[in-house]
Amino acid sequence: MTNKPGRVLTPEEKARRIKYRKQRKIIFPISRITFLLTLVSSIVFFFVLKGFGLLPGKWLLIFGIILLLINIYVATVALMHKMSNKRKLRQSIISAILSILMIVGSIALPSYKGKIARIFNPVPKEGELNINVYTLKESGYNKLEDLAGRKVGTQKRLDRDAQDYAITQVNRTIKSNPVVEIQCDNIYDAVEALYSGNVAAIMMNETYVNIIKDNADYTNFLEDTNMIYQCAHKVKVTFDPAKVGNITKEPFIIGIVGNDEWVYDDLNAMSGYRTDVNMLVAVNPTTKQALIISIPRDSYVALEGNYNHMDKLTHASTTSVSVSTGLEAWMKTVENLFGCDMNYFVKINFASMVDIVEALGGVDLYNPYEFTAYYEDCDESIGYWEMINKTFPEGELHLNGRETLAYCRERYSLPNGDFGRNEHQTIVLKALVNKVTDPSIISKIDPLLKALQGKFMTNMDINEMFALAQMQLDDLAVWDIQSYAISGDVDYLYCWVPDEYLSVVDLYDSTVSNAAGYIQKLMNNEKILAE
Repeated sequence: MTNKPGRVLTPEEKARRIKYRKQRKIIFPISRITFLLTLVSSIVFFFVLKGFGLLPGKWLLIFGIILLLINIYVATVALMHKMSNKRKLRQSIISAILSILMIVGSIALPSYKGKIARIFNPVPKEGELNINVYTLKESGYNKLEDLAGRKVGTQKRLDRDAQDYAITQVNRTIKSNPVVEIQCDNIYDAVEALYSGNVAAIMMNETYVNIIKDNADYTNFLEDTNMIYQCAHKVKVTFDPAKVGNITKEPFIIGIVGNDEWVYDDLNAMSGYRTDVNMLVAVNPTTKQALIISIPRDSYVALEGNYNHMDKLTHASTTSVSVSTGLEAWMKTVENLFGCDMNYFVKINFASMVDIVEALGGVDLYNPYEFTAYYEDCDESIGYWEMINKTFPEGELHLNGRETLAYCRERYSLPNGDFGRNEHQTIVLKALVNKVTDPSIISKIDPLLKALQGKFMTNMDINEMFALAQMQLDDLAVWDIQSYAISGDVDYLYCWVPDEYLSVVDLYDSTVSNAAGYIQKLMNNEKILAE
């Protein structure tokens, strides 16, 4: 805007010069202020991002260099006097936008870490074992006081401490004639005594209800009875899993257990609901291999390693053989089966599975054969249950949350029954792994975190999860996921918990030893090829 020597400016040129200088007095300070704002927000955002713990070192370095180059450009334009108003105005706008984005990021990142932490229910140090009192609806016994002086059936062998405590609490509540305890040999004898009228009520661990309903004679147990009292017996929960020094360098084993319930409240270490999903996942971050071992729910195993207490694996979490309860008892049973130490566990239920898949936008998998699932579906929002008939054709499928759950649960219409269900569960787990390791998952991170809060329980620390994610982002490795299914013959054998002969899967020793061998090789950094 300088005029040439000897040249007289026209009035229009003088007006433009005055306007330009006025604008410069405004734009120059704004340019410097936005530069300082960019510099400060860049420093803060970088350290917040570093503290977040997700980006690997090389990515953090690259991001730091990008921020440095941005600030050099901004500083050059903002601090050089000869820069035009337009360039400084452009720099101010860019600086303002970048600063806002980095300020928002600095605020949002810590909250995201909190959201991730809240996905998983914490492992409690104390739990409750609920002993319920059941009466027949037609009996007219609708409250505890109605049982004064009457016979109440209990079980001789199971949960004696909890039942003794419940009897004491019942008599304290009645405050008149105490109940007369009749100890029955097993849970079925207790139920039969109730139906035959030999006792006015029975007292039982609530987790045995599903076992009772499996018996054709007592399918309508819940419809026929009233639960008139519940006594919560406090039990200490102790977990002592093998420690992993560095989860990105040392192999580790995760137990995956799925409960046959819809209620998130059962996602605790004490919950004794039966396990429909029983998997062991061995992971070697050095060789980039993972082994998924699927175990039939009806596997005939030694509960907690006690060969005097043989039963279905699905019953392992329903009772206490020694001092273990719930999930801990399941872990000890599986560890004994394969001769390994479990480092971590992940516990989910039906509702968790639905929400996981929905939050991921569904899963894509290959279905090896056509089958039809006939299942009961629950819509929690309206409290409505309905029976659904769905055919899954052979080939590539895209499934939503409820379809995926049905795919994992169905066994009656499959050629191999429970073994086919295990195969389907493995197929879904592989599909989920492929989904969450896809870079496009970043676009779904916010709804994913919101949808998954409180839907899991695990003993894996959030920093360990971040370390694994950081490792994957660092090398973008393609994992080799192997799978192996434990199998056996269907037989009728004595089961310790119900004290009855039930249909079980008598495992082939060869498949158990093969699985144990694969686990050992993977843990020793050897490449495996499961057959």
